[in-house]
Amino acid sequence: MLWNVIEHLVPRIKGIRDKKLMHKQALQLLKSLCQKLEALPESESSLIYRDAIILAANSGIHEVVEMIIHMFPAALSTEDLATGRNIFLCAARNRFKNVFNLIYQISSGSRHFCMHIRDHRKHNLMHLCAKLAPPNKLNIVPGAALQMQRELQWFKGESK
Repeated sequence: MLWNVIEHLVPRIKGIRDKKLMHKQALQLLKSLCQKLEALPESESSLIYRDAIILAANSGIHEVVEMIIHMFPAALSTEDLATGRNIFLCAARNRFKNVFNLIYQISSGSRHFCMHIRDHRKHNLMHLCAKLAPPNKLNIVPGAALQMQRELQWFKGESK
């Protein structure tokens, strides 16, 4: 009996270890790429990191967003060309709290700027937080009452 449990756990443990190693290597690769980009003029490097940071914000990959912002502070003003949304508007619309909470790590002046920017449809952060979450985020909790409570917490900023 115990042997069967061990036989089933070992592949899973190896899989978790492999995923953690791959994650660590991906972050090291990202850091190396960012260091190479630092050697380029800002006008050239921004063309490269713009798509990466927007894709990461829309996908909820906070480590990528955090590293790009750390290496390139000007990346805070990066906008998705299709929607006009910055990284925090993207994160708010898609309910990625780990990306959105990076806003608390930046200076108050930059935070103020990021919170008052508007997208192409003239929506600001409050508009996007007030919109109903995408179905994949909304359906995490069962029942309309719990979904509404979760949405209200997000709107009030209590989902840290």
